[in-house]
Amino acid sequence: MSKTAPNPLANGYIVVLTDDPAIDKRAMGMRDLDAMDPVEREKIEPTEEQLAADPLALNAVYDKLGAAAMQRYIETRDLKHLAFKPGAKASRFKITVLRSTFLTSRIDGDNSLSHSESAALALRGGMHEALHADGSTYRPDKVEVDSTKQPLADEDWPEKVRDVWGQNAVYQLGVAVQILSRLPVSARPLLTSLAG
Repeated sequence: MSKTAPNPLANGYIVVLTDDPAIDKRAMGMRDLDAMDPVEREKIEPTEEQLAADPLALNAVYDKLGAAAMQRYIETRDLKHLAFKPGAKASRFKITVLRSTFLTSRIDGDNSLSHSESAALALRGGMHEALHADGSTYRPDKVEVDSTKQPLADEDWPEKVRDVWGQNAVYQLGVAVQILSRLPVSARPLLTSLAG
């Protein structure tokens, strides 16, 4: 019997960055147009005359629908709203829900924190594992439990994330942690895994 390597991103909410080059926004729009109710589709799909005048008119519809699908993903972090380019792999980030006491006292309760500082703190509390598109796994050097019983990565963790994925990733992932932490369980996406 062969052993399989453990999935480094099992048992968490898996998210990707909205600007990941593996995401195919046009395919998202095409998928959503195909799934649309025929009456609604007729309202937004270009007519043959419009397409004759502007052969790219349908691309504008795909782009608009793709942007709407991306907004749904941002609001829910549910991967079902995304589409990926064939053969492309996105970097994936395992997010866990923050403890309510941590969210209330350390993030919401500290009015001195900027949005970026809140995001970095949320990242330290709720994102402790990442799988780069190249297959490399990243984890903080140290995770300790704070006074609210929240596992909290070391202060250098946001810097390491920034060095690999950029400062926007620190902000975006921290906000994603906060969004998922504020949703009721019934509104959260299914626990998923995208390793491989």
